[in-house]
Parts: sequence; structure tokens; C-alpha cells
Amino acid sequence: MPTDLTDSTAVVLDGHHAADLADLLRCLRQWLDAEHDQLDPLLAKHDYDLTGLRTALDLHTALLHSADDRSPF
Repeated sequence: MPTDLTDSTAVVLDGHHAADLADLLRCLRQWLDAEHDQLDPLLAKHDYDLTGLRTALDLHTALLHSADDRSPF
């Protein structure tokens, strides 16, 4: 996953779609938190790191809801 957005391809989302996507990402994050005990062993079995997934969800949610309300997408 690229960490430098200047080197990645831009994606254009209108404000409503960006808000819907951010809501979905927040819902997934809450689900990961609520079902941690069940999901952690299952995801680890498939080489997923629950902490890494949480970090990625938080990052992408923050990008969709930037502090100055200007979406980078």
C-alpha cells in the first residue's frame, strides 16, 4: 500500500459517497473492536494483523474526513 499520496493515482468521490465510505470504514472499525476476541485468531490464521487493519481503517477514514473538510479524493 503506498503511503505517499502524491505518488498514487487520484480517485474522485463526491461528498456523499465519501461520507458513506467513511461511515462504512467506521462501522468496520467498531466491529473489529467489538469482536476482537473472535476475529484476532481467525484473521491471524490468514496472515492479517488486526492492529494493522485498525490502523489502515483509521487512516482511510481520516483521509475521507480531513480536518478542513476538503477531501483529497
